[in-house]
Amino acid sequence: MPQFFRLFSGLVFRGEVTLIHEFIHAYISNSGSNILNIDHHEQIASKYIEPMATYLQHQFGMSLKDSYALAWSGVADSKALKDATLDTSFSMPDGNTITKSEIAQLSASYKDNNPEYMKGHNVCN
Repeated sequence: MPQFFRLFSGLVFRGEVTLIHEFIHAYISNSGSNILNIDHHEQIASKYIEPMATYLQHQFGMSLKDSYALAWSGVADSKALKDATLDTSFSMPDGNTITKSEIAQLSASYKDNNPEYMKGHNVCN
Protein backbone atom coordinates (compact mmCIF):
# COMPACT_ATOMS: atom_id res chain seq x y z
CA MET A 1 0.00 0.00 0.00
CA PRO A 2 1.48 3.39 -0.93
CA GLN A 3 2.87 5.45 1.95
CA PHE A 4 0.31 8.27 1.61
CA PHE A 5 -2.52 5.86 2.55
CA ARG A 6 -0.71 4.76 5.72
CA LEU A 7 -0.28 8.38 6.81
CA PHE A 8 -4.00 9.09 6.91
CA SER A 9 -5.40 5.90 8.45
CA GLY A 10 -7.03 7.83 11.32
CA LEU A 11 -9.48 9.75 9.15
CA VAL A 12 -13.19 9.61 9.85
CA PHE A 13 -15.35 8.76 6.83
CA ARG A 14 -17.53 11.09 4.71
CA GLY A 15 -15.19 13.71 3.13
CA GLU A 16 -12.23 11.42 3.36
CA VAL A 17 -12.76 9.90 -0.07
CA THR A 18 -12.32 13.34 -1.60
CA LEU A 19 -9.37 14.01 0.65
CA ILE A 20 -7.67 10.75 -0.36
CA HIS A 21 -8.32 11.60 -4.02
CA GLU A 22 -6.69 15.01 -3.55
CA PHE A 23 -3.72 13.43 -1.75
CA ILE A 24 -3.17 11.28 -4.81
CA HIS A 25 -3.12 14.43 -6.98
CA ALA A 26 -0.46 15.85 -4.66
CA TYR A 27 1.45 12.57 -4.63
CA ILE A 28 1.52 12.44 -8.44
CA SER A 29 2.59 16.10 -8.64
CA ASN A 30 5.40 15.58 -6.15
CA SER A 31 6.60 12.21 -7.41
CA GLY A 32 8.55 13.69 -10.29
CA SER A 33 5.78 13.06 -12.78
CA ASN A 34 5.76 15.61 -15.56
CA ILE A 35 2.14 15.03 -16.52
CA LEU A 36 -0.28 17.92 -16.31
CA ASN A 37 -2.91 18.02 -13.56
CA ILE A 38 -5.63 17.42 -16.15
CA ASP A 39 -4.02 14.05 -16.88
CA HIS A 40 -3.98 12.99 -13.22
CA HIS A 41 -7.39 11.34 -13.49
CA GLU A 42 -6.09 9.10 -16.27
CA GLN A 43 -3.18 8.05 -14.06
CA ILE A 44 -5.46 7.60 -11.04
CA ALA A 45 -7.83 5.45 -13.13
CA SER A 46 -4.99 3.26 -14.36
CA LYS A 47 -2.91 2.93 -11.17
CA TYR A 48 -4.73 3.97 -8.01
CA ILE A 49 -8.31 2.66 -8.11
CA GLU A 50 -7.37 -0.63 -6.44
CA PRO A 51 -5.23 0.91 -3.66
CA MET A 52 -7.89 3.54 -2.96
CA ALA A 53 -10.68 0.95 -2.87
CA THR A 54 -8.66 -1.43 -0.70
CA TYR A 55 -7.91 1.38 1.75
CA LEU A 56 -11.58 2.39 1.96
CA GLN A 57 -12.68 -1.21 2.42
CA HIS A 58 -10.24 -1.93 5.25
CA GLN A 59 -10.35 1.45 6.97
CA PHE A 60 -14.12 1.91 6.95
CA GLY A 61 -15.44 -1.66 6.70
CA MET A 62 -17.11 -0.92 3.39
CA SER A 63 -18.06 -3.61 0.92
CA LEU A 64 -15.59 -4.06 -1.93
CA LYS A 65 -18.18 -2.89 -4.47
CA ASP A 66 -18.95 0.28 -2.50
CA SER A 67 -15.27 1.08 -2.12
CA TYR A 68 -14.63 0.55 -5.85
CA ALA A 69 -17.67 2.64 -6.74
CA LEU A 70 -16.36 5.54 -4.66
CA ALA A 71 -12.85 5.23 -6.05
CA TRP A 72 -14.14 5.21 -9.64
CA SER A 73 -16.64 8.02 -9.04
CA GLY A 74 -13.77 10.45 -8.47
CA VAL A 75 -12.46 9.91 -11.98
CA ALA A 76 -15.71 10.07 -13.91
CA ASP A 77 -13.98 12.22 -16.52
CA SER A 78 -11.32 9.57 -17.20
CA LYS A 79 -11.28 7.95 -20.61
CA ALA A 80 -11.99 4.56 -19.03
CA LEU A 81 -15.34 5.73 -17.62
CA LYS A 82 -16.28 8.18 -20.36
CA ASP A 83 -15.84 5.51 -23.04
CA ALA A 84 -17.60 2.80 -21.01
CA THR A 85 -21.20 1.80 -21.59
CA LEU A 86 -23.46 1.27 -18.57
CA ASP A 87 -22.79 -2.48 -18.84
CA THR A 88 -19.00 -2.20 -19.11
CA SER A 89 -17.38 -4.21 -16.32
CA PHE A 90 -14.29 -3.31 -14.32
CA SER A 91 -12.34 -6.05 -12.52
CA MET A 92 -11.90 -6.21 -8.77
CA PRO A 93 -9.18 -8.22 -6.97
CA ASP A 94 -11.65 -10.80 -5.62
CA GLY A 95 -12.46 -11.91 -9.18
CA ASN A 96 -15.81 -10.09 -9.27
CA THR A 97 -16.60 -7.08 -11.42
CA ILE A 98 -18.41 -3.78 -11.08
CA THR A 99 -20.24 -2.12 -13.95
CA LYS A 100 -20.37 1.56 -14.80
CA SER A 101 -24.06 1.47 -13.87
CA GLU A 102 -23.24 0.00 -10.43
CA ILE A 103 -20.55 2.64 -9.92
CA ALA A 104 -23.11 5.40 -10.45
CA GLN A 105 -25.79 3.73 -8.32
CA LEU A 106 -23.58 2.75 -5.38
CA SER A 107 -21.57 5.97 -5.21
CA ALA A 108 -24.76 8.05 -5.25
CA SER A 109 -25.66 6.78 -1.79
CA TYR A 110 -22.53 8.48 -0.41
CA LYS A 111 -23.19 11.88 -1.96
CA ASP A 112 -24.19 14.88 0.17
CA ASN A 113 -27.17 15.58 -2.07
CA ASN A 114 -28.75 12.25 -1.12
CA PRO A 115 -29.34 12.59 2.67
CA GLU A 116 -32.17 10.05 2.83
CA TYR A 117 -29.90 7.23 1.70
CA MET A 118 -26.59 8.58 3.01
CA LYS A 119 -24.01 5.99 3.92
CA GLY A 120 -21.07 6.88 6.09
CA HIS A 121 -21.43 9.38 8.91
CA ASN A 122 -20.89 13.03 9.74
CA VAL A 123 -17.80 14.07 11.65
CA CYS A 124 -19.64 16.91 13.41
CA ASN A 125 -23.25 17.65 14.29
